[in-house]
Amino acid sequence: MTLAELIARLQDESDLPFTPRQVRFLISSEVCPKPGGGRKFAEYGEKHLKALREYRRLREMDFSLAAIRQLRKAKAGFPRPIADGITLVIERERLASGEPVEPLVEKVREVLTEALAPSAAPSATETAAPAAPDSEGDSP
Repeated sequence: MTLAELIARLQDESDLPFTPRQVRFLISSEVCPKPGGGRKFAEYGEKHLKALREYRRLREMDFSLAAIRQLRKAKAGFPRPIADGITLVIERERLASGEPVEPLVEKVREVLTEALAPSAAPSATETAAPAAPDSEGDSP
């Protein structure tokens, strides 16, 4: 598809339009992949739609351009601190995916409950003092 067709498809999805200049800037900023076919006959496809949708969603979440660029380059995903010592890492492909959150929340609850639960109380045999040596059997 052409740049105009790409922008038209994105326009149908949101009230926040992309301009040709903005798309070219995002390509030069490595937020969107380069088109195929060279400069004069540039061809855009699904990977461009996906990248621009992701950019739009992350900007709606107040991510900066630098943060979005870093996220696009990240291999492991986007780390999001939840609390001291707990970081949630979200794969880039899942950001702004529209995936239902509730099943994930329940799974995270299960994992945290298991991980943070106090260890089981020691059994009576583990806490009992060692037996005192037998006085009769110890002397010669």
